[in-house]
Amino acid sequence: MNKNGYVTSIQAGWNSLIKGVTMKQCTLATRKSMERALNEAEEKAHKNLARYKFMNFGYWAAIWVHLNQVGNFHRPNPFSAYVELARNKRKGVK
Repeated sequence: MNKNGYVTSIQAGWNSLIKGVTMKQCTLATRKSMERALNEAEEKAHKNLARYKFMNFGYWAAIWVHLNQVGNFHRPNPFSAYVELARNKRKGVK
């Protein structure tokens, strides 16, 4: 933040000075955009799994886990039921 209380481009990740935006407002906007990205990642993961695109599912599931951790959202993992199903299937295969 510069001497006028504005967020600078380095702090905000944009190329120019954002006038009239405080760090708190920038943080709230960032958190909201991260939450939207988290929801989008979950949606894309499920969509790809339904279409048998397992590598894409893994990619979006990993993005979801990363955003959940970085954003400190503490949401329960929506993919844990799939992991449990796979573990149970694996036990029956031996």
